[in-house]
Amino acid sequence: MKPQDKAIARIKKYGSSEDFTIKKEVMKKLTKISKDQFMCKCCKKYFLPHFLSIDHIKGREEITKNEELKKINYLESRSGKQLLSWIKKHLENKITYKHFQVLCHNCNVAKFLYKTCPHQR
Repeated sequence: MKPQDKAIARIKKYGSSEDFTIKKEVMKKLTKISKDQFMCKCCKKYFLPHFLSIDHIKGREEITKNEELKKINYLESRSGKQLLSWIKKHLENKITYKHFQVLCHNCNVAKFLYKTCPHQR
């Protein structure tokens, strides 16, 4: 059995153990909230945190070159919980708001594949 199949079977049997505490704290600062749902900056719809992600506005590789972010120890290799923890630590710094946004998974994938989301065309 492949590792991903084992993971899927475990989630089906026991449910997800993902903790959304840090994700919610970060999203509360980066976007609007309504009834424990957060707004996608692109399509303007509200979703539970399960269906949202943190997006690098100008792209992960591009912001790595930013000197202001280098000063506060931004690393391109951070993703998932590591990135959320780093953003949480630096929320008091206005530069964070210039480079990160909350997007639903649909808008985030569209932005990745087509460079802009259909809502922005």
